[in-house]
Amino acid sequence: MKREEPLLIVLDDLDRLTTQELRMIFQLVKANTDFPNVTFLLLFQKDIVEERLTDKSQQGEEYLEKIIQIPFYTPKLEHSKIEKVLFYRLENILNQYLNLNFDSKRWGNIYHGGLKFYFNNLRNVYRFTSSLAFQFSLFNGKKTFEANPVDLISIECLRIFESEAIKELSNSIKAFTTFKSSSSSSSYEKEKFKHQIERVISKVPTERSNQFENVIIELFPTIEWIVKNTYYPYEEYNKWFTELRICHPKHFEKYFRLSLTENEFSASDFEEFLELCSDRKMLEEKILDLNSTGILKEFISQFESYSDRVPKSSLKEYLYALLDTADKVSDKTSGFMDIFSAQTHIFRLINFCLNRIEDKTERADFIIKYMCHNKGLSSISKLLNSEERNQSEGKETIFDTSDFNFIKCEFIRNIKNISVTNPDVLLQYNSFLSLMYSWKKWGNNQDILSWFQSITTDYQSTIKILSKFAQTNHSYNSGDYTSRENHYIKADTVEDFLDINRIKTIFDAIDLSTLSVEDQNIIQLFKQGIENKANGTEEN
Repeated sequence: MKREEPLLIVLDDLDRLTTQELRMIFQLVKANTDFPNVTFLLLFQKDIVEERLTDKSQQGEEYLEKIIQIPFYTPKLEHSKIEKVLFYRLENILNQYLNLNFDSKRWGNIYHGGLKFYFNNLRNVYRFTSSLAFQFSLFNGKKTFEANPVDLISIECLRIFESEAIKELSNSIKAFTTFKSSSSSSSYEKEKFKHQIERVISKVPTERSNQFENVIIELFPTIEWIVKNTYYPYEEYNKWFTELRICHPKHFEKYFRLSLTENEFSASDFEEFLELCSDRKMLEEKILDLNSTGILKEFISQFESYSDRVPKSSLKEYLYALLDTADKVSDKTSGFMDIFSAQTHIFRLINFCLNRIEDKTERADFIIKYMCHNKGLSSISKLLNSEERNQSEGKETIFDTSDFNFIKCEFIRNIKNISVTNPDVLLQYNSFLSLMYSWKKWGNNQDILSWFQSITTDYQSTIKILSKFAQTNHSYNSGDYTSRENHYIKADTVEDFLDINRIKTIFDAIDLSTLSVEDQNIIQLFKQGIENKANGTEEN
């Protein structure tokens, strides 16, 4: 049956087919060319198809001559025109998002250093920008864009055109994100990482390896200590974190996923936290909310890199919120290798904040005014102890000596007032024991000894006080993957504040079987501490 209307059948991208697939397509085309009013338009890159059709019996060019009746040759498009289309489509994508913080200089270095060689035809441009538009949509956060736009563009380009290499790279996080600020690392580690980097580059065809390597080094300055013996200061590492760079281990994996994980903090989370810094009450509520969910320490440790963005006009509210909450968050670490508690991270933020105030007198004024109207003690104690160490070591101090001494006196006055007017409040401080040692060091020793004696008049109050002396350490047994938590009370620590014989007399007078399990455990820890001291096995 003859067709009345002409039919045009278009087959595109034939050069992406395998040899077997090409032969099958051309056989089908040849078998249907005799139908009237049916025309096939075949689109492909001639040299690629010819190469795949060439075998021992026939050249690919000869094969095509038997199939193609009228060839059309599209002239090669100038690279400047391809770039014009690429940049136009990129701008359309970028303009859809706010707060991108696009670094034009970095983009220029990466593009001209290697990326531009991937865009030698319009097909690559359209393929890349279509995929990139989808990737950008995944990182649109509540407050800000959740990735570094230059890094996302670059890694997406490599993912499309060097997929095998990027697959290998995605499994090499340590090699590409381990930061070193000096040449103190072991040669073994350096060689191991170098081998992993070389393995990634080896996945790229030789003719493109140089351009690929140029892009990788621009994306990952963290590998320069391995491949160039170049080291960056820690300030740069923090900057890479706040810029959401792929080279930072906190951001690396999200560039290879379709979404953030449930427990991962987004850049928008930190932006929202920054917005609260001008409101003391709201910031305090936010910190305590993070603390109640058990994620404060991790959040605050990452926020340190953002802390210099707190507006100077908000420093007072921000500082006072930190001082308020320091007494309400945990001062415990979570394991043998974990040396920083949530409270320690709060103190670090306080320290960073004070150092942003250039005038030492103004710094002291902030703290003194706070102490006049608030009962926060933990961070003040840490601040004074840190200042005292810096003085003894000849390091830069936060306060002048006269202001330091005045703040120290105010601290002792505040702690004494609380101990008299509301001793139960003092017992609620997470860092109670540390506060007691500060009081003992800077105050009147007899005052603190008398206070301890006055609040340990019976077994209930004594157990309550001793519970504040209970400490924790972590130990590992051979073959263990996690640490074991051990609780103890040091006899020497108790003796610094209490008469042990008097405490023993109090406990000897009661029937332990009438006590709760918790109270019995405290007494047992106390007795074990005395025994350990006698045996010379007391905890360090």
